[in-house]
Amino acid sequence: MLNSKLKILLILLIFFGPIILNVVNADQGVTYAASSLSKNRVVAAEANLNNRATAISAADLEAAGRVLRQLGAIYATSDPNGAEVLVDGSSKGTAPLNITKLKTGRHDVEYRLTGYQNQSVMVTVNGGATTPVKVILIPLSHPPGVETASSLPVSWIVLVAILLVLILAGAGVFLWTRNNLQVLPKDKSLPGDGKSTLPIKVQFVNGFGKLKTQGSDREVQMEATSGKIDKAVVPAGKSSAEVQLASSNECGPVTVTARSDGQEVKVPIEFAANEVGLDLEIDKAEIPADGKSQSTVSIMVKCAEGVHIMSQTERTIILETTHGEITSPVKIPPRTLVGTATLTAGDRSGTATVTATSGQLKGEAKIIFAETEKRHCMWCGTPMEMEVDKCPKCGKIPPSGVDTMQCGACNSVLPLSAKFCDKCGAKQSQ
Repeated sequence: MLNSKLKILLILLIFFGPIILNVVNADQGVTYAASSLSKNRVVAAEANLNNRATAISAADLEAAGRVLRQLGAIYATSDPNGAEVLVDGSSKGTAPLNITKLKTGRHDVEYRLTGYQNQSVMVTVNGGATTPVKVILIPLSHPPGVETASSLPVSWIVLVAILLVLILAGAGVFLWTRNNLQVLPKDKSLPGDGKSTLPIKVQFVNGFGKLKTQGSDREVQMEATSGKIDKAVVPAGKSSAEVQLASSNECGPVTVTARSDGQEVKVPIEFAANEVGLDLEIDKAEIPADGKSQSTVSIMVKCAEGVHIMSQTERTIILETTHGEITSPVKIPPRTLVGTATLTAGDRSGTATVTATSGQLKGEAKIIFAETEKRHCMWCGTPMEMEVDKCPKCGKIPPSGVDTMQCGACNSVLPLSAKFCDKCGAKQSQ
């Protein structure tokens, strides 16, 4: 009988021992184990077992063991403490909390605390074991790890406020004391006639755009890519000065640059012109019509103001002549006032007209091809070059002598022995 009781007690300890030993309080370090039972409880349990030993069968013990192995526990804690703990939607109390008699498997454990976000975790419960679960709750008022203004110490709030005031004050002083250079032309364009002028205002403003009076005379260096402009001087007690930009006869975009104490400002200006035609100038009004004499033709663009202007781009001129020959086309390079061509005389006398064309622009000029001096052999009447010594046909040199006569055709004076007039080639009667 005693051996039977010992067997029963051993079986109970095997099944109930793991549950008792694994129930632990994580925060307080309290461990529930079989060794904590008092001697009186052991004696009572043994007596009870003695009374019931005969009623427990082996089948009952095996069934009880299966049930016990299907149960486990959860030890739920939260930060901060006091959160309500719900297991599978059922409230179990407030953390820290030991929840027993849970079936093995997965359980939804939810934490709720006023002022914090609800949090749920999925926990797997093992039979005969206690699973610890701990969550850190997140406040609703602000994200984790970021302090609100109300949680900051007053001294920090005051320090931040003072710092902001100092930054704003410093920025205001900086902007107020700034000396920003501005260049304001009265107009954006100017006739490119070489004589028109454009007023340009030079001034200083602070960071708020207000005019800034200068404490002393302030020089501003001025320059332009075309035309002429002098430096500006803003007098003490003033905020601005005015200078004049004189145009050139170069048409196109022009940049005006102002510099003062490391500042540089650029503004665009246009030198514009109303082009009305082409002017042609021929250096010789008359050349011999000998087929070889030459003259230079100059071509220029004329504007409505009557002056010649340049362009910032290359210009092509087409030239033609009614007699003789002329080089064409002619290129006028950028920023060049004049283009030139060479005109070669024809072999007959008269007036030749030279015409120039460039797009819609046109111009013309005239030149005289003068008749060349003629010479004839006084022996045979053959025309001869002025510089030859003898006739290329008969080979004789011109006659000479003190006795003379007059040509019956042109009244030229001839030697008495001449048979032909050397001027008009007329045959003389003897």
